[in-house]
Parts: sequence; C-alpha cells; structure tokens
Amino acid sequence: MQPNFSLVFFTTLAGMAQGLIFFIATLKLAGNALPNDFLGFLALPIGILLLGLSLIASFFHLGHPERAWRAAAATGGTANAGARWAECMWPWEGELTSLADGILDDETYDWVAVCNAMSDSGGSPVVASEQHVVEAYALAHRTTDIDVSPTGSAGLAGVLAMRDSIADDERVVVVFSGVRRHFMALPNE
Repeated sequence: MQPNFSLVFFTTLAGMAQGLIFFIATLKLAGNALPNDFLGFLALPIGILLLGLSLIASFFHLGHPERAWRAAAATGGTANAGARWAECMWPWEGELTSLADGILDDETYDWVAVCNAMSDSGGSPVVASEQHVVEAYALAHRTTDIDVSPTGSAGLAGVLAMRDSIADDERVVVVFSGVRRHFMALPNE
C-alpha cells in the first residue's frame, strides 16, 4: 500500500497545529505564562502557519473527485457520509468538459444515497476515462434501439473501465438513465 503523502502531511501538520494551539490555550487558561515573551509571540503564529499549511495539503488530497469515497471512509465511514458533506463532497477543480456533460455537476444531488448504497452492498466507485464515455455512447447506439444520451450511458462507460475485472460468464446490469435530446449528435455523426 502506498501512503497518500498529501493526507500524511495534512494530518501531521493539522495535529501539530492543534497541539500547539491547545498547549498555548491551556497555559493561558491555567494562568501560566509561556517561558518567555519571544516564545509567546512566536508560538501562535507558528500554530496558525501550520494550520494554513495543513489546509493547503488537504487541497492536494481532496482535489480529485475519485477520492471522495476514500475521504468518506477516512472520516467516519462511507455510510451516512452526508452528515460530513464538506469533508466528502466538493466541486470539480478547473474547467471540465465531457461528452457526458450531465455528470459534471458541481456537487451531485444524489451522491449521499449512492454512497450509502455502495457501502451497504460492499461496492465501490468506478472512474471511467473520457475515452470510455465515448466508446460507451457509441456501443449503446450500435447494439440497442435505446436512444440514450451520453450521460445516460455513463454507467456502461464504468463497465468498460472495469471490464478486466468482470468474468466472461458474469452478468452485469447497466441502466441507461437519460434520453438523447434532439440537439445531441449521434455517435459518428
């Protein structure tokens, strides 16, 4: 297992900052002064600096959508992750484009139910490439009479992405959840 260094830095820096600030607060509440004024003037800014650095490290960890599942698991479990919304769901970074543009919501409205269902069933998320999205849309139109949209065929893209882990005799159900609108091009048009 490879450690996620951004998470290691985040937890280490945040723990150091919290410990230092807690130590300063405890001394102040107990009426004790810090050993010298220099330390008093230095300790709080260092604590705040450590908190800032831990925040930056957290962005490198949570800056990728596929890490939401791991973030939910690490912050109390994937079941009922909605109670920790800000720790588990965040908007995409940067400008994104996809043939399946309906999956590019800032924050998906149904992620809590999906996360709970994956947790209850022992499932896990699948991250499909844009090439898989394009291939799935074309395959859906080539092999069915369903007029599915690119977003609606994204589940098939997930199956294509994990094809190597699906046995040849295994049955898989794919739900086409969106209809192609008249202004959407058909594959190979």
